[in-house]
Amino acid sequence: SGVFTLTPAIGLSVAVVANSPKVLVNQVLRSSLKVTNAGPEASAATRLIIDAPGAIGVTSTKGACSLGQTITCELGVISAQDAATIEVSRRAVVVGSATGRASVSGVESEPSSGDNAATWTTSIERQVIRRFAPVCIAQRRRPTEQCRLNLRFVLSHPSAVSITLRRIGSTRVRFVGR
Repeated sequence: SGVFTLTPAIGLSVAVVANSPKVLVNQVLRSSLKVTNAGPEASAATRLIIDAPGAIGVTSTKGACSLGQTITCELGVISAQDAATIEVSRRAVVVGSATGRASVSGVESEPSSGDNAATWTTSIERQVIRRFAPVCIAQRRRPTEQCRLNLRFVLSHPSAVSITLRRIGSTRVRFVGR
């Protein structure tokens, strides 16, 4: 008889190509995954399984994905040297960290599956709420006198500003921001 040499049919891999490294509670964190087939053959039935608790949305450049306890993406055929990009959106609900995991597989033989899984983590931080009271309110100044309250913020996240001014009695409140 003869000697047969098997050539690897597919070379699938999954990698995290973009991830929100830090978000505030109640914000949406986004992660982008890339599934690549290094070949030399096409992967006929490529499947990506994503464990991303709290997922609220998923899109893919190939095939279709379904939300559930885990996200299943049936990516279909991925030709040699081709790729699919998958975007996952999640709501950050508690302070701490959110971890996601993904694994890709095909039906063809693959001698090396060490890069068929990826893990990523996002830090979820508490929203900081500061309360300030102008000194002149505590001193009960006359209504005709102006009271100034100068505030300076150093923000850990640029979209995390919310300022609420409350009217006390007949005092008019005006906010001038820069």
